[in-house]
Amino acid sequence: MLRKPIPPGSAQEVEEARLKLTEAVADFDEGVMADFLEGKRVAAEHLRSELRKGTLDCAFYAVRDFRFLL
Repeated sequence: MLRKPIPPGSAQEVEEARLKLTEAVADFDEGVMADFLEGKRVAAEHLRSELRKGTLDCAFYAVRDFRFLL
């Protein structure tokens, strides 16, 4: 995975995408749901782990948005 700083002016869009992702994962994991409802930021590693589980279970499909890699 390529990691680099968020482009200037994109921070709000990235935060909104992360919130949508967290909300989607919360539908499948009670721990994420509890943190989401309490307004806590879910750790990236926990999100990754639950995304993997959901994808392997065919509960949802991860689609990568390449705009942030440019």
